[in-house]
Amino acid sequence: MILKREKILVIKSDKIKNLNKDFQKVDENFIRELEKEGEYKTRHLMEEDPAYDQFIPYIAVIKDNKVLTYLRGKKGGEEKLYDNYSVAVGGHVDEPDSIMEAAIREIEEEIGYDAKENELEIVGLLNPNLTRVDKYHIGIAMILKVPENFEINKGETDILLHRSFDTAEELKEKIPKMENWSKVFTENFLLNFLK
Repeated sequence: MILKREKILVIKSDKIKNLNKDFQKVDENFIRELEKEGEYKTRHLMEEDPAYDQFIPYIAVIKDNKVLTYLRGKKGGEEKLYDNYSVAVGGHVDEPDSIMEAAIREIEEEIGYDAKENELEIVGLLNPNLTRVDKYHIGIAMILKVPENFEINKGETDILLHRSFDTAEELKEKIPKMENWSKVFTENFLLNFLK
């Protein structure tokens, strides 16, 4: 449920209009500069405001050269993403959090892992414009490598369903059933990363 007073980090769309569409490799310094251009705005007003893009940390969880995938359940609140596979966890950047703080919070909530900032690597920007979700969000693509003993049955187990760690070959089989950002992240980065 979106609270009327909840504020999230956004950026004016015209500040990112020259960025590549789909996927663009960037580093942490680029994101820190982009984040300085951001501002906190009331979330329900930003959901379909073409003047702004909402920052979304989007973190692929890697273990033993495999990536965590899951099917989005209906309890997640993002109706437009139901019943699609995802290769990342993440969500909005709530005031007063930074992008990294939001990423750490989302990892803890969604998969029950206590991540540290130095475990996260920013690898790119997701900026496709194919779906309704894409038009109002910009994804900060990250990688988190978890230890071999990490268990995937923690966090939001009623929302992130059918969890598994998949090889590059297994990922390819799931692409037709993936949400758009996961397709873009997989095809433009993850398949090569897992080689």
